[in-house]
Amino acid sequence: MFSMTNMIGHGIITSMKIKFPNLERKISLSISNYFKVEARLNFLKKETQNYTSRCAAKAKKLVEDVEIETHNVDIVEREVADVLEICAWELYALVDSVSKYKEHMASKISEMKSNLSETAGAVSDSYKGFLSAQFGITLDTSH
Repeated sequence: MFSMTNMIGHGIITSMKIKFPNLERKISLSISNYFKVEARLNFLKKETQNYTSRCAAKAKKLVEDVEIETHNVDIVEREVADVLEICAWELYALVDSVSKYKEHMASKISEMKSNLSETAGAVSDSYKGFLSAQFGITLDTSH
């Protein structure tokens, strides 16, 4: 069932084969090269997709790691702030206690000086009385 179109098409091909004897081989090589290049492109496309997927997975993991570490740092910062606040209150209490103790000691020292002065006066008066009674010596302590 050959039609006129088939015969004309067949005739053109035969005519071209005669005029261009290497054309069929060149077309065949070109098609073969095209399929090789297409296969290489598909391979590279797949490799690129795989590499991109691996990079995306690594990036996601890094983001998760950073988020975890950020959370851990936040926890440590809060704990440090709590400890520092406690230490600040303890230091304030210690300074307050030392200040009150200093005031107490100053009062005690003043009281001791007063008692020492009274005792020295009493000893002096007793000694004067002793000297006066024993030897008849009177000391003038008015200056």
